[in-house]
Amino acid sequence: MDYFCQASPIVIDGCIYLLTADGAVMASPTKMEYRMELERLSKDELAYELAILGVTTVTTVEEMRKTLRRMRKLAKHGSFVRPAHPFTVAVDLAALTGLSTEIKALLDTFVGSRASSEYKKLEAKLSHATGRLGRVVASTEEEKEQVSRLLVAFSEYSMTLRSKAKHFARSSTLNASTVTALEGMSGPSSSSEAEDSDTDQGADGGIGSMLSLLLKLKPDLVTDIRMHDIRESVNGVAMDLSHINRSGTVRGYTGRSQLKKALKGADIVVISGGISKVAVMTRENLFIENASIMEEFARVCAEMCSEALIDIVTNPVNSCVPVFCETMRKLGTFNPTKVIGVTTLDLMRISTFIASMKGLDPRKVTCPVVGGHSLLTMVPLLSQCNPPINFSEDETVALFNKVRIAGEEVVRAKAGNGAAQIAMAYSLAYFIFDQLKAKRGKADVVQCGYVANNAHKTKYFATKLLLGTDGIIKDLGLGKLSSFEQEKIYEAIPIILRDVDTAERFIR
Repeated sequence: MDYFCQASPIVIDGCIYLLTADGAVMASPTKMEYRMELERLSKDELAYELAILGVTTVTTVEEMRKTLRRMRKLAKHGSFVRPAHPFTVAVDLAALTGLSTEIKALLDTFVGSRASSEYKKLEAKLSHATGRLGRVVASTEEEKEQVSRLLVAFSEYSMTLRSKAKHFARSSTLNASTVTALEGMSGPSSSSEAEDSDTDQGADGGIGSMLSLLLKLKPDLVTDIRMHDIRESVNGVAMDLSHINRSGTVRGYTGRSQLKKALKGADIVVISGGISKVAVMTRENLFIENASIMEEFARVCAEMCSEALIDIVTNPVNSCVPVFCETMRKLGTFNPTKVIGVTTLDLMRISTFIASMKGLDPRKVTCPVVGGHSLLTMVPLLSQCNPPINFSEDETVALFNKVRIAGEEVVRAKAGNGAAQIAMAYSLAYFIFDQLKAKRGKADVVQCGYVANNAHKTKYFATKLLLGTDGIIKDLGLGKLSSFEQEKIYEAIPIILRDVDTAERFIR
């Protein structure tokens, strides 16, 4: 539990963020309306929900639920002004501590799917708990530490609940419903496949289907898209895409049995598999969920397409890329010039934010982002922005903070229902198009990526890369840094070391 003690809450734009030593961020919805099934709440929990709306006279459970529904409708339509919070911090924290104990006891004995009443009851209790915790305004260090512990506890409970339900429902299947693998041939194929081919696994998900659409619209670079998903509906997605009036084929592959066929002979494989980050999830939780998926796909790629360029966006990238690489290394097929953790979304975001701040065209602004791909490890190199721009100290800090929490802002804006998908798909397509151009001989194609790199004694590091026909031609290093950027890189190094160590311990 020492890990939890290192967490400290901060408030940004009215939302509580929990920053932990490994760069994890969680937000409790102090501004965000949270949802729950009122039928699943206890009398005490209903009484609290009514009390914060100023109602204390209703006594029966059924009347509580009816009244609460009416009050919420009024609030939704702006016909109601919420009164001041009626509870002290001490009362809230005492109640939440008791609720934490209750949820843990229920979770320890939970066995079932998402459709079960036990799951829905726990889900409602967690929604109630995180909502109540989000209203706690801690002032003393002791109160802040207690809030931190409760945030972490509810995060753990949420992840455990989802994991238990998932394993109950899919105990015999590969948990890879959102894995995306794409193949892009630069010349005549050695197999009987079409000249340029892309395979999209997990394409039934938000990133995969959008990415496949963007690839379909570039027939000069991609003429064969293969889509793989654990769900059979991927065949419908593939058929839907095939009706677009652009040349090239789109084919769907379903389940573990067709995975090898989908990946056979791939030239470019993009993996975005696993679960997406939600609002009350640490990156440590995320790694536990996604590491086994990365290992599984590394083994299949080692067998079916060991010479492929591998693009990985599965989070947490800082740990998932080492899992993939070290698995392939054990199998004797690892080539460090061919595996990249794609961080293009960070570059796209910082360019957009710079352009917005300075009144520029975002398409004409570039800025490298190095270090890693998590809150405390990504380091935008504003001093190397193109065109050259002068930033004040306040502007520099503001841009650093904005790009670092951008992903969390999307998660929060989606009310916990997934992470960035559209922008991620666009940034992935942009990166893949650059790779394909480099494979066809275009010179001076430079991108940033998280790769096997021991220049900073971390074994893996995001840096500027020169791409060529067979992957990475050269690590371009970091270049000249400002003192602020150098400081942030020093701060990122121990976190990246921890992330890599987590991956290596998983492999061992």
